[in-house]
Amino acid sequence: FNGEDVAAVLCANVQTSRFIAKKMCEWFAYVGPDEALVERLAKKFRDSHLEVKTLVRAIMESPEFYSEGCVRRHIKNPIDFTVATIRQLGLGASMLSNIIANNGNEDPKNAARYLAPVAAVSQATKAMGMEILFPPDVSGWKPDAEYWISSATMVERIKWAARLFEVGGGGKGQFGLRFPAIDLFEIGMNHAQAAHALMSVFDVQLPPAKVKQLEEAASLASEGQPITPGNANKVAAFVCKLIFGSPEFQFA
Repeated sequence: FNGEDVAAVLCANVQTSRFIAKKMCEWFAYVGPDEALVERLAKKFRDSHLEVKTLVRAIMESPEFYSEGCVRRHIKNPIDFTVATIRQLGLGASMLSNIIANNGNEDPKNAARYLAPVAAVSQATKAMGMEILFPPDVSGWKPDAEYWISSATMVERIKWAARLFEVGGGGKGQFGLRFPAIDLFEIGMNHAQAAHALMSVFDVQLPPAKVKQLEEAASLASEGQPITPGNANKVAAFVCKLIFGSPEFQFA
């Protein structure tokens, strides 16, 4: 047998489809899926001649993917954490539109500015323990909480708010985006409205006591004043540090 022969033997083995289906389900949905779900996904995977696209679609179309056992039960890895916030701010769409509009004819310095969110994500995820394309071993990244949540990585998750909103938030030699936070608010909002606006943007559900803490942080950052273009970024950074550090925000 040569290498292709060995690969063919493995692909023909039913257990291969089950193994991959379970691993993919644990990555995208939740750890410990029941055997009936794994077998159902594995059959669709086999019927498609091991087409990964079909398997991922089957996972995301399964009722279990939308069940209480799955929704907000999956610990965000660093990519889930950072890319989701970038998308929620609309930065992905703006990067794409700039690239399409310039069609490769833009000054390289401007093109680099458009892609700053990509650089910021790359730096931040590496600091959070996930350097893209460099998994720790051949088994790949782990989906369990213990792998991603530690005192050091939580500090980096909190610092992500500074990267997004503060001047020099990335630190020396790092990318900070200084997203115009006023776009997330309405001018004249009070501190409570600002806190709730940010909770809505980043899709986080918090108990009343923690919501109160966000409102107090917004009031402190704005010095009790309504939201203006001048204080919007400070308010967003203060409040989002609390959001990004909350246990509830670590789940997707």
